[in-house]
Amino acid sequence: MAITKVLARDWIVEIETGEVPAFTPIKGLVSLSFDSDKGEADTTTFDEMGRKSHMVASRGNSLSLEGQYLEDEATGTRDPGQAAIEDLADKIGPSSLGTFQLTSPGGTVRTFLASASVSGIGGGNDDPTGWKVDVVVSGSVTVVPAV
Repeated sequence: MAITKVLARDWIVEIETGEVPAFTPIKGLVSLSFDSDKGEADTTTFDEMGRKSHMVASRGNSLSLEGQYLEDEATGTRDPGQAAIEDLADKIGPSSLGTFQLTSPGGTVRTFLASASVSGIGGGNDDPTGWKVDVVVSGSVTVVPAV
């Protein structure tokens, strides 16, 4: 099979809700970014003669989601995926971590435990209401390649 370019809109982002099915899609997204970062330990000694040396001491991941705030105008019911993230974002301590899944169009699944914070709810006069979430991964990401 030929390797092709992947459109961002074809990724599926889900949060575990404890309902059936276990993962609920997060709807209304207009952009996503899955990033990695690292913490470095400075290992420079006098022996390096002024040249810096280091090693990676920690690695982490984050997921940024932006979209449109979804709500049933008649009932006030929120999109189940957005509501689940907002509920998670309000928790503290061990319950502040939830399970997320990020599935590529080819079927590779990344599953991870993470906390979330919601911001950027708003917009201009003629804009749909925006919605932004920053998700910080706790621990490692499990990657299951497509079969």
